[in-house]
Amino acid sequence: MRVQIGQRELDMGSRYLTELRDANDLLGDVNALRNRLQEDGYLLIRGFHDREAVLRARREVLERLYEQGKLDSSYPLEEGIIGPDNKGFMSQGLNLEMPRLLDVVNSPA
Repeated sequence: MRVQIGQRELDMGSRYLTELRDANDLLGDVNALRNRLQEDGYLLIRGFHDREAVLRARREVLERLYEQGKLDSSYPLEEGIIGPDNKGFMSQGLNLEMPRLLDVVNSPA
């Protein structure tokens, strides 16, 4: 399957676009987690953060993007659809003064 991202088309399942591998089955095995991190460059651990805290942080990020005019206002905020003129943008100062986002990324977990 081909997927368009910005100006590029990528093949799903290719080196550049693939499903993330779940690492929950490795919890408790530090060496296996380190190996997976080395291999994939990330660890996907489902349920790691409190779901409600993540949803609050997500809402905060979407509100900031909306305030910056980056989202398509013809869609509900919760969908987080980037506006047609903002494809491939990098938001500046997105995490400033965003306590709900910082609660998640700086949590003891």
